[in-house]
Amino acid sequence: MKRNQRQARRGRGFTLMEVVVSIGILAVALPTIAGTIGTCSRRAAASGHEARATWLLDGMLSDLRAVVRGRQPATAIHEIAAPASLPASDELFFDGEGVQLEDDKGAFYRCRLEFRPDESSASLIHLQGRISWPAAAREGREQGAVELVTSIVKP
Repeated sequence: MKRNQRQARRGRGFTLMEVVVSIGILAVALPTIAGTIGTCSRRAAASGHEARATWLLDGMLSDLRAVVRGRQPATAIHEIAAPASLPASDELFFDGEGVQLEDDKGAFYRCRLEFRPDESSASLIHLQGRISWPAAAREGREQGAVELVTSIVKP
């Protein structure tokens, strides 16, 4: 009878040792999981910023190709003018959603466009665009940046 009573009592719950080991495992696992979640969310935000910056820069370069060729794109979302003379540069600012701003107040993205003539052909313009964020950061201290380079043939 004693053996059956011991087995019945044992089946009702956990021993103190089992509880202590379980708490120890949780104490090690939970901070690791929390750190992983934080790292993943930071990387997801950085990927989102990079994707939006690439989209903005690609759109600007497409609009500039159309402007230089003499036809304003019907879907232009950027107020960009072709430079009168080369070399030239322009700086534009955008908020976190990609809306173009008048100046750097409230800007999240800073875009620098550089136009250079081709040395071998007068009808070719080299265009380099660079978007960095945050806009207030000095060159080299940004959280991220995207650069695209293209060439435009003038008509």
